[in-house]
Amino acid sequence: MTRLSHRFARFLPQTVFACALGLAALPTAAQTAVATPAAADASEQALILRAAERVYTRELFRLSAAKTLNTDAAAVSRVRSAADPVIRRAGELRPGTGSWQWSANVETSAVPLLYCLPGGRILVSTGLLDRVRPNPGELSALLAHAIAHALDDRDGEEAVAELAQRGAAVDPDPNRVELALGESLLKRILDAPRQPAAEQRADALALEMVATSAQDPRVAPAAWRKVATLTDTRPPAFPALHPATEDRTAAMESLMPAMLAKYDEAKRNQVPPETAKSMPQARQPKGARGEGRPIRK
Repeated sequence: MTRLSHRFARFLPQTVFACALGLAALPTAAQTAVATPAAADASEQALILRAAERVYTRELFRLSAAKTLNTDAAAVSRVRSAADPVIRRAGELRPGTGSWQWSANVETSAVPLLYCLPGGRILVSTGLLDRVRPNPGELSALLAHAIAHALDDRDGEEAVAELAQRGAAVDPDPNRVELALGESLLKRILDAPRQPAAEQRADALALEMVATSAQDPRVAPAAWRKVATLTDTRPPAFPALHPATEDRTAAMESLMPAMLAKYDEAKRNQVPPETAKSMPQARQPKGARGEGRPIRK
């Protein structure tokens, strides 16, 4: 993210940029050399994660107040069980995300929703579960796709660039900077249909997460064919944001021989369930019922 870090930084005085990132004021040029690209990238990534956490927590409070958060215990258990195996693979396939504090929650809504924010913040609607009716493997594949977009991090990069272009990053209040970035990030995820190239990247990574978690990757094309039967054509509906085209399913099928080989290897090396560790979870924000509980097997 070096290019975007520099683009973002040039919109802010040094002290304001440091404040926005939650750091102490940067030394002057006479005191030290210019920050390395790696340091700039780490600061930018930390800002993206804080912004994502801020808007996710806000959404959970909103849903909790409306009494539509985690009202269906069976649906919550179903989503967390399906998410757990692919989450375990995410940190290994993208080592930089190994410290993410994952959580998965369910909104009671007729609109079929599914997204994952940077940091591993997942939200699924009962509308998606009820209308797609995915089996456990198919649900895991759909969750893996949303997670893959978060691992790809293009949304975060583009939100940072958009914030810089608007000049919103010059706000001296770091809370407002984080909120503006978080709102831009969430809007980007829920308002704009994904481009084919982004979908193909997410599909390939999702298939790998499914296969290496010892789940049959052939469930993925089947899951997307079910999504294709939905007629929701406007965001934030999941099928509107992630068009389940024949080109996509054909591309998945072309990757299947390699993925089946990974699947066979994962089955041979599978850890018995009784010895597997539960995924770490974020603490529950006060007032947002159900958030942050462990994703258990």
